[in-house]
Amino acid sequence: MENNDADLTPPVSKQEDRYDKFKRAEELVKLGEKSSDARKRRKAIAYYKEAAAIFKEIEGEKSIKLASVYGSIACNCLEIKNYEEMLNYVNLALEIFESEMSGAYNEDWVICYATLGHYYRELGNPKKSIYYYEKSLEILGEENDMELRFAFTLMSEFEKAKLKNAHGDNEENDSNQP
Repeated sequence: MENNDADLTPPVSKQEDRYDKFKRAEELVKLGEKSSDARKRRKAIAYYKEAAAIFKEIEGEKSIKLASVYGSIACNCLEIKNYEEMLNYVNLALEIFESEMSGAYNEDWVICYATLGHYYRELGNPKKSIYYYEKSLEILGEENDMELRFAFTLMSEFEKAKLKNAHGDNEENDSNQP
């Protein structure tokens, strides 16, 4: 009888295969983060999309990991001013976070709302910008990340000041007219 080494190799279980895929998706997320940090947005988006496909396959469409990756795609799309794709991914992320988090804190959920705040600020819509910055603060809560809380509070207050100045300037101009 012939000794065949292939017969001695144990079959790969579904659990091992799932673990390897999960590990690969995590590696892709890290590559996406590095690319994003290096301002290589399109490359980051490609890595994140590949990771999203794997998370969706192994964890399903309502995975918090998937929502976080969608949020990362949205942030990078905003940076390259691909607003249509940004809105698509941020809405996918928010849909998952809102249905799965039940009010629990998640930094990526907060960042999705802040991304919408940034988007509306870029479009020159301070009212919507304020709304989304304040929504991010609401989710952030008092006891969580003070640095984020401070940053979003400043952004919200900045937008409020711009809005007030815009209305104040109009009122002042109106009162100076004969």
